[in-house]
Amino acid sequence: MNEDARAIRRLREGTGTFGRELEFLDTVDSTNRVAADRAEAGAPEGTTIVAETQLAGRGRRGRTWVSPPGVNLYFSVVLRPGVAPARIGQLPLVAAAALHRALAAFAPSVTTLIKWPNDILAGGGGKLAGILCEAGIEADAVRHAVVGIGVNVNALTFPAELAGVATSLALESGAEHPRSGLLAAALDALEEDYRRWCAGPDLTGFLPYLQEHSALRGRTVAVEGPGGERIGRVEGISPAGELLLRDAGGRTVKITSGDVRVLPVSLAAG
Repeated sequence: MNEDARAIRRLREGTGTFGRELEFLDTVDSTNRVAADRAEAGAPEGTTIVAETQLAGRGRRGRTWVSPPGVNLYFSVVLRPGVAPARIGQLPLVAAAALHRALAAFAPSVTTLIKWPNDILAGGGGKLAGILCEAGIEADAVRHAVVGIGVNVNALTFPAELAGVATSLALESGAEHPRSGLLAAALDALEEDYRRWCAGPDLTGFLPYLQEHSALRGRTVAVEGPGGERIGRVEGISPAGELLLRDAGGRTVKITSGDVRVLPVSLAAG
Protein backbone atom coordinates (compact mmCIF):
# COMPACT_ATOMS: atom_id res chain seq x y z
CA MET A 1 0.00 0.00 0.00
CA ASN A 2 2.98 2.34 -0.13
CA GLU A 3 1.67 3.86 -3.35
CA ASP A 4 -1.55 4.76 -1.52
CA ALA A 5 0.11 6.90 1.16
CA ARG A 6 -0.51 10.17 -0.66
CA ALA A 7 -4.08 9.17 -1.44
CA ILE A 8 -4.81 8.38 2.20
CA ARG A 9 -3.32 11.66 3.37
CA ARG A 10 -5.50 13.51 0.86
CA LEU A 11 -8.56 11.65 2.10
CA ARG A 12 -7.67 12.61 5.68
CA GLU A 13 -6.94 16.29 5.06
CA GLY A 14 -8.92 18.45 7.46
CA THR A 15 -10.78 15.53 9.04
CA GLY A 16 -8.75 14.89 12.18
CA THR A 17 -5.41 13.95 13.62
CA PHE A 18 -5.46 10.16 13.33
CA GLY A 19 -3.23 9.16 10.46
CA ARG A 20 -1.42 12.47 10.08
CA GLU A 21 1.64 10.59 11.26
CA LEU A 22 1.38 7.67 8.85
CA GLU A 23 4.03 4.98 8.44
CA PHE A 24 3.77 2.36 5.70
CA LEU A 25 5.87 -0.81 6.02
CA ASP A 26 6.12 -3.63 3.52
CA THR A 27 6.74 -6.43 6.01
CA VAL A 28 6.58 -6.44 9.81
CA ASP A 29 6.15 -9.03 12.49
CA SER A 30 3.16 -7.14 13.94
CA THR A 31 1.85 -3.60 13.45
CA ASN A 32 0.87 -3.57 17.14
CA ARG A 33 4.45 -4.28 18.13
CA VAL A 34 5.77 -1.46 15.94
CA ALA A 35 3.09 0.94 17.18
CA ALA A 36 3.91 0.09 20.81
CA ASP A 37 7.58 0.78 20.15
CA ARG A 38 6.71 4.12 18.55
CA ALA A 39 4.48 4.95 21.51
CA GLU A 40 7.24 4.18 24.01
CA ALA A 41 9.53 6.46 21.98
CA GLY A 42 7.06 9.34 22.29
CA ALA A 43 5.01 9.12 19.08
CA PRO A 44 1.99 11.42 19.19
CA GLU A 45 -1.55 10.19 19.52
CA GLY A 46 -2.99 9.14 16.19
CA THR A 47 0.29 7.80 14.81
CA THR A 48 -0.74 5.01 12.46
CA ILE A 49 1.33 2.02 11.34
CA VAL A 50 0.17 0.21 8.18
CA ALA A 51 1.75 -2.98 6.84
CA GLU A 52 1.45 -4.76 3.53
CA THR A 53 1.91 -8.05 5.34
CA GLN A 54 2.58 -9.31 8.87
CA LEU A 55 4.80 -12.28 9.60
CA ALA A 56 3.46 -12.67 13.13
CA GLY A 57 0.14 -10.88 13.17
CA ARG A 58 -1.59 -11.39 16.49
CA GLY A 59 -5.15 -11.89 17.58
CA ARG A 60 -6.59 -12.27 21.06
CA ARG A 61 -5.33 -14.90 23.50
CA GLY A 62 -2.08 -15.44 21.60
CA ARG A 63 -3.69 -16.49 18.33
CA THR A 64 -2.15 -15.74 14.93
CA TRP A 65 -3.83 -13.31 12.53
CA VAL A 66 -3.17 -14.64 9.03
CA SER A 67 -1.81 -11.68 7.02
CA PRO A 68 -1.19 -12.40 3.31
CA PRO A 69 0.29 -9.52 1.29
CA GLY A 70 -1.49 -7.33 -1.19
CA VAL A 71 -5.12 -8.06 -0.38
CA ASN A 72 -6.10 -7.05 3.14
CA LEU A 73 -5.72 -4.17 5.58
CA TYR A 74 -3.52 -4.34 8.69
CA PHE A 75 -2.97 -1.24 10.81
CA SER A 76 -2.42 -0.03 14.37
CA VAL A 77 -3.04 3.36 15.95
CA VAL A 78 -1.25 4.89 18.94
CA LEU A 79 -3.61 6.34 21.56
CA ARG A 80 -2.95 8.31 24.72
CA PRO A 81 -6.27 8.19 26.57
CA GLY A 82 -6.55 10.14 29.79
CA VAL A 83 -8.73 7.49 31.40
CA ALA A 84 -8.36 5.22 34.38
CA PRO A 85 -6.60 1.91 33.66
CA ALA A 86 -9.80 0.05 34.58
CA ARG A 87 -11.50 1.49 31.49
CA ILE A 88 -9.01 0.15 28.93
CA GLY A 89 -10.98 -3.07 28.63
CA GLN A 90 -13.78 -1.05 26.98
CA LEU A 91 -11.56 0.06 24.10
CA PRO A 92 -12.10 -3.00 21.84
CA LEU A 93 -15.84 -2.30 21.79
CA VAL A 94 -15.26 1.37 20.99
CA ALA A 95 -13.04 0.30 18.09
CA ALA A 96 -15.58 -2.33 17.01
CA ALA A 97 -18.38 0.23 16.88
CA ALA A 98 -16.19 2.59 14.86
CA LEU A 99 -15.05 -0.09 12.43
CA HIS A 100 -18.61 -1.30 11.98
CA ARG A 101 -19.73 2.23 11.11
CA ALA A 102 -16.86 2.60 8.64
CA LEU A 103 -17.62 -0.72 6.94
CA ALA A 104 -21.34 0.05 6.73
CA ALA A 105 -20.59 3.31 4.92
CA PHE A 106 -17.74 1.93 2.81
CA ALA A 107 -19.37 -1.33 1.70
CA PRO A 108 -23.12 -0.88 2.28
CA SER A 109 -23.99 -4.03 0.33
CA VAL A 110 -22.24 -6.19 2.95
CA THR A 111 -24.19 -6.88 6.13
CA THR A 112 -21.90 -6.66 9.16
CA LEU A 113 -22.40 -7.45 12.84
CA ILE A 114 -20.35 -6.91 16.01
CA LYS A 115 -19.38 -10.00 17.98
CA TRP A 116 -18.36 -9.25 21.56
CA PRO A 117 -15.69 -8.38 22.40
CA ASN A 118 -13.64 -7.62 19.31
CA ASP A 119 -14.79 -9.16 16.01
CA ILE A 120 -16.76 -7.99 13.00
CA LEU A 121 -18.73 -10.71 11.24
CA ALA A 122 -20.50 -10.80 7.91
CA GLY A 123 -24.22 -11.43 8.04
CA GLY A 124 -23.66 -15.10 7.31
CA GLY A 125 -21.32 -15.47 10.28
CA GLY A 126 -17.92 -15.40 8.58
CA LYS A 127 -15.23 -13.34 10.29
CA LEU A 128 -14.42 -10.13 8.40
CA ALA A 129 -12.26 -8.26 10.90
CA GLY A 130 -10.57 -8.54 14.26
CA ILE A 131 -9.36 -6.00 16.81
CA LEU A 132 -6.50 -6.31 19.28
CA CYS A 133 -6.05 -3.60 21.90
CA GLU A 134 -2.97 -3.45 24.11
CA ALA A 135 -1.80 -0.86 26.62
CA GLY A 136 1.20 0.31 28.57
CA ILE A 137 -0.16 0.75 32.10
CA GLU A 138 1.42 1.97 35.30
CA ALA A 139 -0.12 1.59 38.74
CA ASP A 140 -2.62 4.41 38.30
CA ALA A 141 -2.19 5.69 34.75
CA VAL A 142 -2.30 4.62 31.10
CA ARG A 143 0.94 5.58 29.37
CA HIS A 144 -0.40 4.65 25.96
CA ALA A 145 -2.72 2.24 24.19
CA VAL A 146 -2.56 0.64 20.77
CA VAL A 147 -5.57 -0.38 18.70
CA GLY A 148 -4.68 -2.96 16.06
CA ILE A 149 -7.17 -3.79 13.32
CA GLY A 150 -7.09 -6.42 10.60
CA VAL A 151 -9.74 -6.46 7.90
CA ASN A 152 -10.14 -9.14 5.23
CA VAL A 153 -10.73 -6.88 2.25
CA ASN A 154 -9.90 -8.56 -1.06
CA ALA A 155 -8.75 -12.05 -0.05
CA LEU A 156 -10.46 -14.76 -2.08
CA THR A 157 -8.92 -17.80 -0.40
CA PHE A 158 -7.95 -18.71 3.15
CA PRO A 159 -5.85 -21.46 4.75
CA ALA A 160 -7.64 -24.74 5.31
CA GLU A 161 -7.98 -24.11 9.05
CA LEU A 162 -9.95 -20.92 8.33
CA ALA A 163 -12.24 -22.40 5.66
CA GLY A 164 -15.80 -21.71 6.66
CA VAL A 165 -14.63 -19.36 9.43
CA ALA A 166 -13.19 -16.32 7.64
CA THR A 167 -14.59 -14.26 4.80
CA SER A 168 -13.78 -10.98 3.07
CA LEU A 169 -15.51 -7.93 1.65
CA ALA A 170 -14.68 -9.21 -1.85
CA LEU A 171 -16.20 -12.63 -1.19
CA GLU A 172 -19.31 -11.10 0.35
CA SER A 173 -19.85 -8.43 -2.30
CA GLY A 174 -18.35 -9.97 -5.43
CA ALA A 175 -16.15 -6.91 -5.99
CA GLU A 176 -12.73 -5.63 -4.99
CA HIS A 177 -12.47 -2.65 -2.65
CA PRO A 178 -9.75 0.04 -2.36
CA ARG A 179 -7.90 -0.51 0.88
CA SER A 180 -6.81 3.13 1.10
CA GLY A 181 -10.43 4.30 1.14
CA LEU A 182 -11.33 1.84 3.89
CA LEU A 183 -8.34 2.92 5.98
CA ALA A 184 -9.34 6.58 5.71
CA ALA A 185 -12.95 5.77 6.66
CA ALA A 186 -11.85 3.63 9.61
CA LEU A 187 -9.52 6.33 10.95
CA ASP A 188 -12.28 8.94 10.71
CA ALA A 189 -14.77 6.76 12.58
CA LEU A 190 -12.22 5.60 15.16
CA GLU A 191 -11.14 9.13 16.00
CA GLU A 192 -14.73 10.30 16.41
CA ASP A 193 -15.78 7.40 18.63
CA TYR A 194 -12.56 7.43 20.63
CA ARG A 195 -12.95 11.14 21.45
CA ARG A 196 -16.54 10.55 22.53
CA TRP A 197 -15.52 7.62 24.72
CA CYS A 198 -12.72 9.60 26.40
CA ALA A 199 -15.16 12.40 27.19
CA GLY A 200 -17.67 10.07 28.85
CA PRO A 201 -17.63 7.89 31.97
CA ASP A 202 -18.01 4.50 30.26
CA LEU A 203 -19.71 2.80 27.28
CA THR A 204 -23.21 4.05 28.06
CA GLY A 205 -23.41 6.20 24.93
CA PHE A 206 -22.35 3.27 22.74
CA LEU A 207 -24.74 0.65 24.12
CA PRO A 208 -27.71 1.31 21.79
CA TYR A 209 -25.47 0.96 18.73
CA LEU A 210 -23.69 -2.12 20.06
CA GLN A 211 -27.04 -3.72 20.89
CA GLU A 212 -28.61 -2.89 17.52
CA HIS A 213 -25.72 -4.41 15.57
CA SER A 214 -24.87 -7.30 17.88
CA ALA A 215 -24.22 -10.73 16.41
CA LEU A 216 -25.09 -12.27 19.79
CA ARG A 217 -28.23 -10.46 20.89
CA GLY A 218 -30.76 -12.96 22.19
CA ARG A 219 -28.58 -15.95 21.31
CA THR A 220 -27.66 -18.74 23.69
CA VAL A 221 -23.90 -18.99 23.91
CA ALA A 222 -21.09 -20.79 25.67
CA VAL A 223 -18.29 -18.56 26.92
CA GLU A 224 -14.95 -20.16 27.70
CA GLY A 225 -13.02 -17.95 30.12
CA PRO A 226 -10.53 -18.07 32.98
CA GLY A 227 -13.18 -19.46 35.32
CA GLY A 228 -14.34 -22.20 32.96
CA GLU A 229 -17.36 -22.37 30.67
CA ARG A 230 -20.53 -20.38 31.25
CA ILE A 231 -23.72 -20.90 29.24
CA GLY A 232 -26.54 -18.43 28.97
CA ARG A 233 -28.71 -16.21 26.82
CA VAL A 234 -27.11 -12.91 25.82
CA GLU A 235 -29.02 -9.98 27.27
CA GLY A 236 -26.63 -7.21 26.25
CA ILE A 237 -23.46 -5.41 27.29
CA SER A 238 -22.89 -3.51 30.51
CA PRO A 239 -21.61 0.10 30.61
CA ALA A 240 -18.25 -1.37 31.67
CA GLY A 241 -18.12 -3.60 28.58
CA GLU A 242 -19.07 -6.91 30.19
CA LEU A 243 -21.21 -9.42 28.32
CA LEU A 244 -24.49 -9.97 30.20
CA LEU A 245 -25.78 -13.55 30.24
CA ARG A 246 -29.01 -14.91 31.69
CA ASP A 247 -28.13 -18.36 33.00
CA ALA A 248 -30.37 -21.39 33.41
CA GLY A 249 -31.25 -20.30 36.92
CA GLY A 250 -32.46 -16.90 35.75
CA ARG A 251 -29.49 -15.04 37.16
CA THR A 252 -27.68 -12.33 35.19
CA VAL A 253 -23.98 -13.13 34.92
CA LYS A 254 -21.35 -10.56 33.93
CA ILE A 255 -18.56 -11.92 31.71
CA THR A 256 -15.42 -9.80 31.52
CA SER A 257 -13.47 -11.87 28.97
CA GLY A 258 -13.61 -15.12 27.08
CA ASP A 259 -14.24 -16.87 23.79
CA VAL A 260 -17.87 -16.94 22.71
CA ARG A 261 -19.45 -19.82 20.82
CA VAL A 262 -23.06 -19.60 19.68
CA LEU A 263 -24.88 -22.81 20.51
CA PRO A 264 -27.11 -24.59 17.99
CA VAL A 265 -30.79 -24.30 18.84
CA SER A 266 -30.99 -27.96 19.84
CA LEU A 267 -28.17 -27.59 22.35
CA ALA A 268 -29.45 -24.23 23.60
CA ALA A 269 -32.79 -25.85 24.32
CA GLY A 270 -31.09 -28.40 26.57
